[in-house]
Amino acid sequence: MIRSEDARKVADSLPEPLYDRYEFELRQKLASNPLDYHLWFMLGLHLGASEKLEEAEYALQNSLKINPEYGPALWELAYIYERAGRSASADVLWSRVRERRLRNLECVWSPDGWL
Repeated sequence: MIRSEDARKVADSLPEPLYDRYEFELRQKLASNPLDYHLWFMLGLHLGASEKLEEAEYALQNSLKINPEYGPALWELAYIYERAGRSASADVLWSRVRERRLRNLECVWSPDGWL
C-alpha cells in the first residue's frame, strides 16, 4: 500500500505543474466515474501528501461510503485523523483495520508491522 509519506516524497520530486495536473486528472476521472472507490482513495492519498487534510478526509470518506471495507482507505483516513489531532476518530478506524486483519480479509502495513 502507498502511504502519505511515500506519496509526499514523490510529490516533492515532481515539478509543481505536473503535481497539480495529477490532482486535476484524478478529479476529471472521478467526474465520469464517481463510484470508483479506488479513484477516491488515490485522490485522498494525493491530497494528504499535499497537506490538504480536509479535502483528503472528504475523498477518503467517499471511498469508504462506496466500499466500507476498503482497508487502504481505512488506514489512510485513520492516519489523516491522527495528523489532524483527532485521535479518538483515528482510534475507531484503527480498530476497524485490526478487525479486518482478524477476519483475514486484507493486511495493511503500518510502521508497527502488518495490521
